[in-house]
Amino acid sequence: MEHFSENIAILTDTLLLEVGALVENEVVTPSTLFALDSLIQAVTLHDKVILGLCGFVGGRISTVETLQLNLGKDIAKLSHVGYLDKFIPNEVYRDILYWVGGLSLLPNLSMKTEIDHLSVVNDYLNARKLQDIVRKDALENNFGVQEKIAQRRAIVCDENKFKAFNQDVLTHGGEGISANDLLAVRELAWQTAAGYNLGNALRIEVYHSLIERPFYGRELREPKGPLALVRQAVDELSIEEAWFTEIDIPPFLGILLSNPVFRLKDIWVMIRDIRETHRLFRKAVTEFKNEWLAAKTRGEQRKILREHTRAWEALLGKEHYMETQRITYILGKAAKTLGKSLLDDAIEFDKYGQALRTVGGLVKLWKNMQDITPLQDGRKVLKGHFSQVADPNHWREVRKLVANVNSAVQLEGRNI
Repeated sequence: MEHFSENIAILTDTLLLEVGALVENEVVTPSTLFALDSLIQAVTLHDKVILGLCGFVGGRISTVETLQLNLGKDIAKLSHVGYLDKFIPNEVYRDILYWVGGLSLLPNLSMKTEIDHLSVVNDYLNARKLQDIVRKDALENNFGVQEKIAQRRAIVCDENKFKAFNQDVLTHGGEGISANDLLAVRELAWQTAAGYNLGNALRIEVYHSLIERPFYGRELREPKGPLALVRQAVDELSIEEAWFTEIDIPPFLGILLSNPVFRLKDIWVMIRDIRETHRLFRKAVTEFKNEWLAAKTRGEQRKILREHTRAWEALLGKEHYMETQRITYILGKAAKTLGKSLLDDAIEFDKYGQALRTVGGLVKLWKNMQDITPLQDGRKVLKGHFSQVADPNHWREVRKLVANVNSAVQLEGRNI
């Protein structure tokens, strides 16, 4: 199968619905902020962005209509977005069709549903694995539950299997899961399986919501080249991230919120401006992908990766050099002959410059991410822009649930 030479990403349906809740209804929770941060990152880093999966197959939930209501007119102005059928031929998705036409999605569209949904996901993942529920017949065979499509609900058809499952849930500290809750988890697992398989088959990035993240676990392929450097940059900045009493603003969302003229009604214009600012980096990603796919041996690919790793080290080295040389010059370097001093600088900057050119606009992006941390409290920043910001207790509860979910699937790192 041929892979895209373009730099393309999929935004999952759940993520898009949660962005809609934030933009349209100003529901500000960890989940909706995570979703908007992911959307901004995808729009910033990728040539084209695919909007969801369900609308493509005419699923029983009309995601396309929802997107047109919440996002369609405004996000279309970004001109680089589209739906799956514009990018992917029929034969690619034929084998996963049943995964993307489910009964319902499980987006977090309110503060109450966020806690409820994460609790159910946490209870399920502590008792079972993703593969236990993904097969077409798994709901009935493994859990004793049948879906009634006409009634849009589930029923228990085998009490012994269902009780055995819930006993496992209780044993692991959960509160028990209803048949309908289990159906919703199955739909979530199906959407994740579809996104994961398409992403791997076509070598495109998948951007998912907070509730979907644990279902991917460690399964998503690791990004390479410039996109891997973005992940390293986020990790490098983690200490400087905007961690407040209970709210942290992730890097790409921070770039948006730090805009001194931020206005919610202009959000798509501002996102488009962020995209334009970092066009050189997107160009570098596309060039890397083409170079990577054209490599004929693993040795050639290793050489390509070494160049990008060198560029990252040069970026950090340049920052360190700028800081130390500024002090060195003031304390003693001025005593040298001016010509020798300038020559030393020229050699150093040329060395860094050669490497940095291989990753295009990464320097600008990294510097922007360094500069986003607001001086004031995170809650104050968000309340200045949105009317419904979840209270501190809610934020702490979600943090706890996310940590538990991450533990269940052996995920590391912060998410919210």
